[in-house]
Amino acid sequence: MLKSSYQKDPDFVKKINWPINGYSKVHGILYYTFNEQVRIYLPNTPDCNSIIKNTLLDKIHTFLGHAGFTKTLHGLMKNLYWLKMTRYMREYCQTCTVCQQAKNPTQKPYGLLHPPLIPSKPFTHLTMDFLALPPIIDHITKVHYSHV
Repeated sequence: MLKSSYQKDPDFVKKINWPINGYSKVHGILYYTFNEQVRIYLPNTPDCNSIIKNTLLDKIHTFLGHAGFTKTLHGLMKNLYWLKMTRYMREYCQTCTVCQQAKNPTQKPYGLLHPPLIPSKPFTHLTMDFLALPPIIDHITKVHYSHV
């Protein structure tokens, strides 16, 4: 399936027609070499994206314990490469339901409520409660009224 997907990828056809540094073809499979590390190049085709890439991402991301984008990226980059790999992986990790449910909150905890001081004399302090009312809709004329 991988060999047939290369012919459908326009980027692969460009790389095969003229030599580019870092790319080599062995037994019909394209390899990408960077920093003396050889990786399999995966084509950008719908078949490869839906079957191969998503399966590999799911397996590696789960194997690493849903450790996040960076560790998943480094786990896959050891042996694989495809164009826009970081963007694809970031989108995958952001949509992972397990990661979203187990994510730590990023905002500070709420502080304690402090009641206002009791005034010593009448009419020395002024307080006001703000109440947001929903807008009123006149169903006959379809006019929206807001409380301001």
